[in-house]
Order: sequence, then structure tokens, then C-alpha cells
Amino acid sequence: PTQEPELPKTRNISGLFYLEAATTSEWQGFHAAWEVDCGEHKVITALEGVWGEDQKDRKWKVNCSEVFGGDVIVKKGAFHGWKNELEGELLVECGPDEVIGGIKSSYDSGKQDRQFDVFCDKLENAFITPHGWTVAHLQSPGSDWSP
Repeated sequence: PTQEPELPKTRNISGLFYLEAATTSEWQGFHAAWEVDCGEHKVITALEGVWGEDQKDRKWKVNCSEVFGGDVIVKKGAFHGWKNELEGELLVECGPDEVIGGIKSSYDSGKQDRQFDVFCDKLENAFITPHGWTVAHLQSPGSDWSP
């Protein structure tokens, strides 16, 4: 049998180079409000959520990766308000040549649900396609979630 080749440590997304999982946040606690700003020259490259049946909540971990290569410039965005209603769907879209640079969340114990806000960083001297992700209901027990 042949062995699978090792994947490279970096990926090229339409001219944008980034370093995989440069930093990973701590697990954000059940029922806790939290915020992760990847910082200068870093963007979110992965989110991981684990459902806690007893807590009726999901805890989260965020991976941030450094943007590098060529003349890529990252211009920081800002939070602008919740992207979803409680017990509603979540849809986040960044514009052309933008990537998610930060995320925050708040838990409502009455509704047993979360609201999320993100900000998009603008990339200059890079060419990427518009992107987004959607989840029917983030708090649904057993639901799979991936960006």
C-alpha cells in the first residue's frame, strides 16, 4: 500500500497564503459571553464547537492563523451588532477580499441560545472569493457544525 503524502503546512487560497492554526484560543466556557479577536495580520481559519447536553449550550474554540506572503495587507474590521436573533438562523458573509478576523458570542439562559457577531478584515493585494457560512440552529443537540 502506498502512503498518503504529507500535507503542506501552508495553503494557497487564490493568491492568499496563510499559516495553519498559528494560535488556538482556550475553550470558551458554557453559558459565558466571550470574544476572540485574532489580532494584527491574523484571521479565523477554524471554529470548533462541542455540545454540552446538561448545559444546553455549546463551548467553542477558535483557531487564528497569520496571513503572510506577497504584499498582502490586512485592514482590521470592527464588530457591528448581533448577526442572528435568539432561536434563529445564523448567516455570516464577508465581502469580496474579506475574511473573518474576530467573533464574539453571548448566551441567553432564558432562551438557552446564543447570539453571535463577527467582523470582517479587508485584504489588500490578495484575491479571494466571497464566502460565508450558515447553520440552521447552532444550539441544536447533536447538530454537526463546520465552517
